[in-house]
Amino acid sequence: MHPETEQQLGTLEVLLAEHCLFYLPGHEYSEDFQLCVWDATQWGPFTPLGLVKVEGWMTETDPEVALQSWQWPEQTSLAAKGLLEYSPDWHKADPAQISLTADCQQARQDIYQSLLVLLESELPILKAYTLSYCAAYQISVLVGQLPDQSWLCIAPTVPHETRDYTNAEVISWPLLQSESPRENISAIETQIAEKISNLDPIPTYGWYQGGYGKTHTYQLIYGVGATEAIALEKTLEKAGLITICQFEQLDIDKQIDDYYHSDTQVIIERLSRLERFLKQIFAEIVLYRICFWDYEHLYLLGNSKAQDKVGVVLRSQFTYNP
Repeated sequence: MHPETEQQLGTLEVLLAEHCLFYLPGHEYSEDFQLCVWDATQWGPFTPLGLVKVEGWMTETDPEVALQSWQWPEQTSLAAKGLLEYSPDWHKADPAQISLTADCQQARQDIYQSLLVLLESELPILKAYTLSYCAAYQISVLVGQLPDQSWLCIAPTVPHETRDYTNAEVISWPLLQSESPRENISAIETQIAEKISNLDPIPTYGWYQGGYGKTHTYQLIYGVGATEAIALEKTLEKAGLITICQFEQLDIDKQIDDYYHSDTQVIIERLSRLERFLKQIFAEIVLYRICFWDYEHLYLLGNSKAQDKVGVVLRSQFTYNP
């Protein structure tokens, strides 16, 4: 780790020695900002996918397991297994009338199975991964190499239980990757895309009881990249697991307006000092959001020396309080 990185970490450690609470919408209990560093000498150049791997959230699995995980929301009409912890049977009442019929489930199962057969027979390399922060929610993806040596990744969309806060609590704007039009799309990719398009988006239940009434759109999407890592990262961005934004500022005043805490003024002052320090040492701060359904991981990172990244992370869970 570069000496300048260590110096920046030391200052941040002092600033974070006391509680530095921050509230996201629907996260009633809040969490503290914590120290975060990416040591390029240990992990290589930073990428959001690399961050997911270093955090230990990605494991290899079997393609058939991934296929089964894709079908689970369709069979239960639930966005996440964590919903069953509160009431194992509530979704059977189907209050929003969104459950698929048995015939529809069977038809979609046939499409999934034919998709897997196509991938296994036509792609020279096929891998599957499961990404999970805790048992309450996980996402599985398939990634394989196409005949032209590029890579294709398929993933389901990720439900976001927390409402969008990029223009409220955290002022930022998306950093969209520019993507050139692709030519000479292979016949196998066209077949894969057609099968995915035959799986229409469906609604699933999020936190619905207690007046929440939240449903999420569930569907498969895919992305293509020159390497396995690029295809994975691009697809996980499209799916909503990873979001990359240019950070502008924390709306500290909104922390006062939206919530009550006995030490509110003290916490506001700590947040202000933290933000001032980050802006003083970094010309640019990037927000990396990694969302596992109702759990948010927000990284505010700036570039240090020797490709290191330094900043803070907020790990916070949505509060279900019916």
